[in-house]
Amino acid sequence: MIQACEICSVAARQQQREPLIIPEIPHTPFEIISMDVFEFPTKNKTKYFLITVDHYSDFFEIDELDNLSTTTTINVCRKNFSRHGVPGKVITDNGTNFMNSGFRKFAHKWEFNHQTSSPHHQQANGKAEAAVKIAKHLLKKTLATNSDFYKALLIW
Repeated sequence: MIQACEICSVAARQQQREPLIIPEIPHTPFEIISMDVFEFPTKNKTKYFLITVDHYSDFFEIDELDNLSTTTTINVCRKNFSRHGVPGKVITDNGTNFMNSGFRKFAHKWEFNHQTSSPHHQQANGKAEAAVKIAKHLLKKTLATNSDFYKALLIW
């Protein structure tokens, strides 16, 4: 009856919920990671950060990016992978620094599976989005109190 109702179809939500997908559970740290780039406005300029979250422990790395180029993103990934090991799977959104031939070549060369979350559904990359929320909260607090972000991250 609702599907046949013209008014109901016009007033329906434009973005339908996606079906719940049970996430794969990793067996070791940094086997599966999620990454996301976010911006944070400071007093002088907008800064960009890459957040990398381990699905096993929820531990996250945060790195400031000089720019939003694929090369810069790959260089930060290389540094993180050299510390923690190359993950089996990297989950990202469909951002331009992840969705291009440069990042595909990097994934092939470093032998990891690159999986993207659903477009327009931030919840699909939930681990990264949760870490971004925490990082932004810490950044706001440290900016307001003029304190050290990395010390706040250590305490958190």
